[in-house]
Amino acid sequence: MKRWISLLLGACLLAGCAGSGAPAAATAETAAAPTAAPQALTLACGNLGLTDTAGGRAVQNYTEANGVQLNYTYDYAAADLVVQPNAPTDGAEFRDLTADPLLKAAAARAGLDTTQPCYALPVGRSLYAYWANGDTLAALLGENAVADLQNCSWDEWQDFVETTTAWLAAPAATEVVLSGNAHTLPAEKPAAVANLPGVLYAFDRHYSMRTVYTPALLAAADTRTAEALTGPLNGVYAALTLEQENLGFANTETEDAFTAGVAAALQNGTTLFARMRLADLVTNLGAENCQSMVPIPVKCALDATDLTTTEYDLNGLLNHPVLAGSGYYAIPLTASEEGAKAAAAALLWLYTSADAEAMMTEDLALITPWGTASDSTALGAMQVNWVSTGILPEMALTDAECAALMELDVQGERKEFVQGVLAALGAAK
Repeated sequence: MKRWISLLLGACLLAGCAGSGAPAAATAETAAAPTAAPQALTLACGNLGLTDTAGGRAVQNYTEANGVQLNYTYDYAAADLVVQPNAPTDGAEFRDLTADPLLKAAAARAGLDTTQPCYALPVGRSLYAYWANGDTLAALLGENAVADLQNCSWDEWQDFVETTTAWLAAPAATEVVLSGNAHTLPAEKPAAVANLPGVLYAFDRHYSMRTVYTPALLAAADTRTAEALTGPLNGVYAALTLEQENLGFANTETEDAFTAGVAAALQNGTTLFARMRLADLVTNLGAENCQSMVPIPVKCALDATDLTTTEYDLNGLLNHPVLAGSGYYAIPLTASEEGAKAAAAALLWLYTSADAEAMMTEDLALITPWGTASDSTALGAMQVNWVSTGILPEMALTDAECAALMELDVQGERKEFVQGVLAALGAAK
């Protein structure tokens, strides 16, 4: 088996999917990284977190490997390097990376158009889904539970979540149907769920908004109108309220309200499913502790009447994880020349070093911007298989749209929620 696998990320082999996603990797020459690293680097991660997400952790790993002092700030203006959710579209805040020939080559390697200004480099991508421990699911439902959960209908998923919540309060042999197959929750709690308070856990940050709404946006195709989006958004509302009504976590204070807390809840048995990126899960738990993790696609209450698209069918939208981005690296205009050089050195190491590629693909479970991934572990092979056979490409939203979506009250009335999303997306009436 090959250690590195080149992935044609543009080929989306979903049922009813004609193909969508990121461009294939470019063939530009790779620039050599500087031999002498700077002494210090100041990193800002904004809404992405500092070291509990893959983008921040990759920079931390660079500084540790090269003897660079790493400083953190929440102030972009005080940073040498920024990790942020979206790629900036103009030069109002960030440097044009194509002005540096080495960074231009790095941008070309990521498949970016270097004939135009380029203000950021992508961190990479990974699967976004509900993550669960496969061994725990087998203990609860039997050996075939994972495949049936991955392919079940919305009604089956909703019934399973609600039934499991009730079962946790009063265990008894209880039948649930998934993908048309009967499974039985045991009469007594297995040790793996002895202290499980609930089923679903997610902490939505600014950057995860585009992923949450991807099924609805794909269902509406390119038609951002109230008519095309209302049905799919009702489906998203149902999915998010199901989470709120069946929460599983220790508490919502401080650390448990961040990505690290979501990952920890899954590891310590205080949630059954954690909605997040695989790379962020691995970043927080370590690859060796994630080998038994399995993805369950985030189900929305969609039916055939909600689909404007002709590229995706209902099974494609319900039964596949999203291939989600992990942010972008950018160099602020306010960075000093010394700071900008420190940032460039970090980017070049991440984009050109064999050690960096191994770290990104094996330690962080990222798919690189140039389309390589590791299949050297069960977890990596699983991700490669999903990307090779069928994923949903994450839909783009602006920072302003993500910020507006973050303000919506998921626990409010459905109609009010849908109207709020339509307004945030600028959907025409």
